[in-house]
Amino acid sequence: MDDITPLITACLAGDTTAWNTLFKEYASIAIQILRKQFPALAPDDHHDIVQNVFSRLTQYGLSNFQGTCRNSFLAYFNTMVKNEARTYLASENMMRSAIRTDDSDEDQPAYEIPDHSRRPDKAVENQEMLSLVQVALNDTPLVARQVFLMKAKGDKDREIADVLDIPLGTVAQNYSRIKEKLRHLFEEKQFGRKTPTGRS
Repeated sequence: MDDITPLITACLAGDTTAWNTLFKEYASIAIQILRKQFPALAPDDHHDIVQNVFSRLTQYGLSNFQGTCRNSFLAYFNTMVKNEARTYLASENMMRSAIRTDDSDEDQPAYEIPDHSRRPDKAVENQEMLSLVQVALNDTPLVARQVFLMKAKGDKDREIADVLDIPLGTVAQNYSRIKEKLRHLFEEKQFGRKTPTGRS
């Protein structure tokens, strides 16, 4: 079996070439896993999840790996990708269930709790998610907030770009930035720990 220890050791030492090699080899594998296990995900979702997976590898994932062969690492990586996808979907689904954009009255708040269920636990879950959304949107520029809320409502990137008169790339950048902030908050709530911002 191929020994992956030299590559991992080089990555942990901060070798940029080693990280590029790891990304080139395993990013495509992550995409294959996502396409097979989570067929409803869009290509933009694949990009976000792969980015998150490699962020986790940088922060603590590689240092936590205990094996030496590529097959062992592939199994470990497969679990990381699927766990990250589940976290991503959970945060997306909770976000969408908690947010409703109301364009009919400018005096109304931009987001509120929809009454989709009379179940008390669902109402509490929605209220908690709304609180996370409010925190994530704090100190966020108006255009970024508008992008986020329109995307949460289901508007397409091209529609948002046309309505707000901004470049298409700006839509994706703003939405991704707020989603990442929200995902960190969601993970803190779920796992009771702050998401690391870098390896110590």
